[in-house]
Amino acid sequence: MSVELAFDDEEEGPTILRRVWHFSVAGQHKPQDEEIRIYAGRQERPVVPPPNEDRLDYLRAYIAHQFLPHYLAAFFLFDGEQVQALAKRDMSAQVRLGIEGLLGIPVLRELAQDLKSYANNRRGSVGGASDKAFQRVQGELQVLEASHEEARHKQESTAAELETLKVQRDSLTRELSGYGGGSQALLQERYEELNRHKRALEELWDKVHEVMAESLALALVGSPLRERTIERLRQEEIREGWEAGRTQGEQGLQRFISALEQSLATILPPLTDEQVSGLFERVKTTWNSLWYPPPEGCADEYRHRYLRGGDRSQTRDQLVKVGRLSTEEVAGFLGRINQHEEEKRRLEAEIAHLQGVGPQVEAKMTELRSVTERIDRLNTEVGGLKRELDGLGGQIGAKRQELARLAESRDAAAPAVRRAARADKAAAMIDDIIAEAVPGQITTVATAMTESYRAMAHKTIVQRVEIDADCNVRLLSANGRDVRDMALSAGEQQVFAQALIAAVAKVSGRDFPIVVDTPLARLDDAHRAGVLRHFTDRIGQVVLLSTDTEVVGTYYDVVKPRVLKEFHIVHEHDGDIGRSHPEEGYFPGNGG
Repeated sequence: MSVELAFDDEEEGPTILRRVWHFSVAGQHKPQDEEIRIYAGRQERPVVPPPNEDRLDYLRAYIAHQFLPHYLAAFFLFDGEQVQALAKRDMSAQVRLGIEGLLGIPVLRELAQDLKSYANNRRGSVGGASDKAFQRVQGELQVLEASHEEARHKQESTAAELETLKVQRDSLTRELSGYGGGSQALLQERYEELNRHKRALEELWDKVHEVMAESLALALVGSPLRERTIERLRQEEIREGWEAGRTQGEQGLQRFISALEQSLATILPPLTDEQVSGLFERVKTTWNSLWYPPPEGCADEYRHRYLRGGDRSQTRDQLVKVGRLSTEEVAGFLGRINQHEEEKRRLEAEIAHLQGVGPQVEAKMTELRSVTERIDRLNTEVGGLKRELDGLGGQIGAKRQELARLAESRDAAAPAVRRAARADKAAAMIDDIIAEAVPGQITTVATAMTESYRAMAHKTIVQRVEIDADCNVRLLSANGRDVRDMALSAGEQQVFAQALIAAVAKVSGRDFPIVVDTPLARLDDAHRAGVLRHFTDRIGQVVLLSTDTEVVGTYYDVVKPRVLKEFHIVHEHDGDIGRSHPEEGYFPGNGG
């Protein structure tokens, strides 16, 4: 038995997924013989993995890359009952489920668990293969450094092009000012004013990016942790100085004892061996008393062993500087940015009314607009490259520290123990990524949910969907009141679930077809048209599997402009055997 799905691409031809099940003569299923086959292109060539690569893993990855990862499938292939079950969840649980599916967090959790299991198994084993972590980190560092160099070259070339375009923009602005007269002079004045605001925005965004790159992350950890870290670094700095002095002193002690031993040989009458030994013992005891106990405020051990000397002092200075970072300063930047953005929009609207004052002027203005748009894009690219360079710089620093730690400790522990420790660290890192990944997608999902919810709901009370870092949801009205304080109807709850599904599908960036079975199940009449209308607004293919009481009549009219093909399933009985097959055309009397 087999089931086949064919996806037709106008440029590359069809891709066919075929799942095959095998049965014995007696009708017994043979699960060990199940197959997945993929054929691509107009010649339907089989997709086969490279040599020495697992076939099923390769085909799964191929499907995820070409079509859809399995953890996103529930947001593209679902039925009305599934939406109803989702609607019964707490809203924050719904949102977290959606964002985790969007980010593939179930796969990450599985990976973290596998790493923890691996670590436990390694600890119980003996021996092991050679440790390759040092070479791996070294290779990763080389890749990061190459990426940093590539980004730096790109930033330099982009900045050079940006400066050239700014000169061209100023030249065009001066040319337009030479035309003089009436509306043209006013237009030129508005362009100059607009450029002033754009330059101010460029400078302000550069300052904001600088603050975010250098200080924001450290500021967000809070002053108690920063102060504890500063104090710990101070204590370790005292310990480093104490250890350096003690080491230098021990070298001097050895020279002193050697000289003393030579001078004792000249004493008459000679000292006995017992007297010499006692003398040396007292000298060492007295010398050691100079260094013990350690000085007050000295750390008992190194917690930040990767820092030495000047690095530790620089780190302390940076943490102290971050402590002075004012939220009012950042808010001031953003407030000024908003003011310039408002002025920019106002001037662009006014310029639109003043344009069209002659072919020659229009040509210059068209060129000026093109140059200005290019400048705006390049400014965005430069900002992105700056953030990329800052991020790569941080990664390179961290990777160098990791490499130093590995160089120091890779020979100190048994291979199995080292591998277990690294697996634990990787699992902990994945746990941290999971904890931080969800908040990073919240704003994007909330914006997409706002659009979807307002499009589907028949009432327009909700103006904005707001989601906090813990995925708690507020449905805000125009005056900022949470509509959830007023009990939502079952239909509104289902619309929320539909909006979440639509938002995740949109944010994922996948153009995979949405297939919905019984799309209007349990939805009240007030919301059915809104949900259908939202499906028709989606770019891409949508397949609706409806009963003869759902997408019919006025509801069919909502989707009719987007309908490309219609089928209905005909069921027939042949004795004791039932057969179903599709026929073109909608339910008789209920469609087009």
